[in-house]
Formats: sequence, C-alpha cells, structure tokens
Amino acid sequence: MSAAFEITQEDLRAALDRLNLPADETTLERAAEVAFAENERITKAALCGEHLEEQTRCGMDELVAVLSETLGAGG
Repeated sequence: MSAAFEITQEDLRAALDRLNLPADETTLERAAEVAFAENERITKAALCGEHLEEQTRCGMDELVAVLSETLGAGG
C-alpha cells in the first residue's frame, strides 16, 4: 500500500487554522519548510489508514502535531 496523502497549500492553511495561527506568507513558508523536513513522519502516519479518507485524516492530524511542536502552537 502506498500513501495517497500529499501536503498541499490548502492542507497547510487548514493545519494552521486548526492551530489558530495566521496563514500569512511568512507562517505558510515556515510551515512548508517544517512539513518538508518532517515529510517521512507525516507520510508514515498517513499509512495508518486503509482508505483515502483515513489516510488524509491521519496525515492531517500528524501535520497539525508537527506544526504544533515546531511552531509552538496549540490547538
């Protein structure tokens, strides 16, 4: 099985929204850098699901967790 989850700008915006962080250019750029650096961790988490919806949920949850840890946000 392969992960169908790929991080998009919309995913980054949604994750920042869940963390109550602004989706301005600076924050989006930093979030993208973090997501790229932690892509393996996020993709591995997405593999918890068998179906696309589950993979998306697991991947997004991990993306939010990674951004929370790195950007010091909570949500």
